[in-house]
Amino acid sequence: MPAKASISKGYMWRLGIITVACLVFTSWFAHDGMVGYPAEREMQQKYADAVKESQDDPEALARWHQWACENDWKSQCEGKTPRRPWTDSDIQTQFIYGSVTLAVALFFGFGFVRSVGRWVATDEEAIFNNHGQRASWGSITSLDKSRWKNKGIAVVHYSDQGHDRRITLDDWKFEREATTQMLEEVESHTGLSDSKPDSDSGNNDSDPDEQAG
Repeated sequence: MPAKASISKGYMWRLGIITVACLVFTSWFAHDGMVGYPAEREMQQKYADAVKESQDDPEALARWHQWACENDWKSQCEGKTPRRPWTDSDIQTQFIYGSVTLAVALFFGFGFVRSVGRWVATDEEAIFNNHGQRASWGSITSLDKSRWKNKGIAVVHYSDQGHDRRITLDDWKFEREATTQMLEEVESHTGLSDSKPDSDSGNNDSDPDEQAG
């Protein structure tokens, strides 16, 4: 029975949430590195100087607290002691963290954009996807279900002009019920249950949508 599995909404939500969360952290680290830490360092350094001055001038700390209040350093105005001054290394670390979270955001964001509109389907003659791949039942050479039980991934290998190609069924990325139905369709039309490709020689192209699940 023909079936079609579109990209899972849950999978898209996960990609989107991770992307947005990483962008938020990137903005946070960038703000701390460019604005927050440099501003705090001024206050911290003035406090460190006041501590040294207080050895000879008992009023030094009182003046510092007054300065903190006048400059709206509320926590210090309330009597809290600032930490040691931020160093150049501390500030640089914020940019490193921001670069890492930005890289992660770009990775998952690219995955999100790339996944929009993805689908896999079957009809009476073949299994095919939105990338233009089409494997007729007679061209299918093997079915790898080694990751199906644990990860819900099955790989359909087929021959295309002498080259081994593959279409991946993944019930985590695609609608689960339809994905399972398509796997049953492949098994029903080909008589294959779980077999590995004979060899990896030749142009063993991967399904462009396949990622480790």
